[in-house]
Amino acid sequence: EQPFYEVTINEEKPFYFHPSTRENRPVIQSYELEGTDWKAKLTFGYAPTLEGEYDELGIENPNKWHPYRISRATQGLDIFLHNRIILFHQLHEIGLVSGEHSDYNDIRGEIELIYGFSTAITKNELIRDRKFYECIQEIEAILNGRKSGPAKGKKDYLKRKTYPESLPEKLLRDRLHIYLETNPLNKKEDVESEYVIGGIEGFIDILADKEAWEIKTGKASALDVYQLFMYMDVGKFDKGYLVAKDFTTGASVASKYIKDNHSKTITLANLKDFPINHPITPDEREEYL
Repeated sequence: EQPFYEVTINEEKPFYFHPSTRENRPVIQSYELEGTDWKAKLTFGYAPTLEGEYDELGIENPNKWHPYRISRATQGLDIFLHNRIILFHQLHEIGLVSGEHSDYNDIRGEIELIYGFSTAITKNELIRDRKFYECIQEIEAILNGRKSGPAKGKKDYLKRKTYPESLPEKLLRDRLHIYLETNPLNKKEDVESEYVIGGIEGFIDILADKEAWEIKTGKASALDVYQLFMYMDVGKFDKGYLVAKDFTTGASVASKYIKDNHSKTITLANLKDFPINHPITPDEREEYL
């Protein structure tokens, strides 16, 4: 008589860490994609990467055998058809990126194929026809920021999960303050946050060794440049930095005009070039949110 074995199969689902809400949910949830003869849904997000993030979600850090652990082997998307996973695909295998990279280790998600797609005889491999490639091209354009997705405007979802706009401006300012005081390559000796400019009811975000620093979480315009110039002019400071996620053409024009006509230098510095965009910690969350 053959021995009887009982096997328990546990369903494993990917866990996410939303960079803004810090909840177990993706940044894109069941976003509908549609062609002339096919339809699909995209779910996309990021796995927690730090011990504190797992603690916030109330889950254990997965062991090395877990299918959704952080590693190169698990960076990718599950593809569903008829409510079952056909196959897990790494990002480069379906053309979403050019090749493997550790930057993508925390990427998780699902492509749910609603209709218009079919499988090979073995049922565990999709037929990669025109409809499938149209779907992938649509997803690739959204994730790489060339096409608008569920959020307003375009976002490069594949770049990293550190969205500066999701962090409070005060937190970014305080992190920048610490960086200026501790940067071994260009350490500032006298750093003061919210430096008050007398008579105009305003303050500079940071004054560091007589250099004015202003920080913006979004795109900075010519008006932001001229606001910093006003602070510098009244405070009699010759050098300033405007740190922002991006800049309008007018901001560059204004910076050049001020330098040419007022002998004051305002450098436009991209927020991503400073080591201050990492996810908010539990302690920071209590203080700033």
